[in-house]
Amino acid sequence: MNPDIGQNIAVCLLTYNHAHLIESTLDSILRQTLTGYEIIVSDDCSTDNTWEILQRLAAADPRIRPIRTPHNLGMPGNANFAVAQTDRPYIALLHHDDLCRADLLEKWAGVLERYPDIAFVFNPYGVDQSDYVWRESMPGEYLDGRWLLEHYIFSALGLRGARHGDDSARGVGAGRRYATAVWSAG
Repeated sequence: MNPDIGQNIAVCLLTYNHAHLIESTLDSILRQTLTGYEIIVSDDCSTDNTWEILQRLAAADPRIRPIRTPHNLGMPGNANFAVAQTDRPYIALLHHDDLCRADLLEKWAGVLERYPDIAFVFNPYGVDQSDYVWRESMPGEYLDGRWLLEHYIFSALGLRGARHGDDSARGVGAGRRYATAVWSAG
């Protein structure tokens, strides 16, 4: 693996009213085996003391860059706000209650290097203090975006076989060009 790949990654951690979890989430991100990545923590105008905790943590660790939305934007708006704060080509979009394996970014970066044309990486996940692990049966590691949309995402939303305007309106690329995804089972 390219030892400098971490320089291409921005971890955008989204938070809202999770003062009770934000420190453990950040700790799991700070303990990554990959180095050089940027950490942007975007607080969506929390009304608890999340923002104060972020300020304290950032003062203790310069890798943490807390930002705050101008008003509550909701999760999608907060994600866009956070991503707009970086110029790095790879975005690891994480949430305030995620606890990450120490090798998460390393595994994702390895996938990005193996498949330079992919649009995103996703993987199974577990529920803390539980035996539950979310795993979907996927037809291989490298997935065609059209297949992913039609057989997994649309069907999960009850839209099996649905067509909604032209393909570009789905936000997956212009015209008939679809993003590809990689299922990282590790």
